[in-house]
Amino acid sequence: MLDNMVSASEQELCQVLIQLDFLTRDQVNDAFLYQCRLPKSEASAIEGILIDMELISPTMLEQVTQMN
Repeated sequence: MLDNMVSASEQELCQVLIQLDFLTRDQVNDAFLYQCRLPKSEASAIEGILIDMELISPTMLEQVTQMN
């Protein structure tokens, strides 16, 4: 359902977070649903949403992005 609305890089990042057991698939889906509901004027990258929702920390995000 969300695959057509989410960029490939966001999908890849979230897949890595799931594989590392930082997030569950449900948590990722909730974040993507939240992202899709935001008005265009408040659009935000999934990374920021995951941090704002306190699902990951900035440190966790940095670790994952350094791996790729």
